[in-house]
Amino acid sequence: MQITPPFGRLITAMVTPFTKSGEIDWAGLEKIASHLVASG
Repeated sequence: MQITPPFGRLITAMVTPFTKSGEIDWAGLEKIASHLVASG
């Protein structure tokens, strides 16, 4: 018998980096996203 996981696929939460002035750090966000994609 095959058991199906109750939650489906795993989804990783991603943090949003901010600059000192409170704006989104787009370069930092790209680095984090690339790392998560590369890590699977």
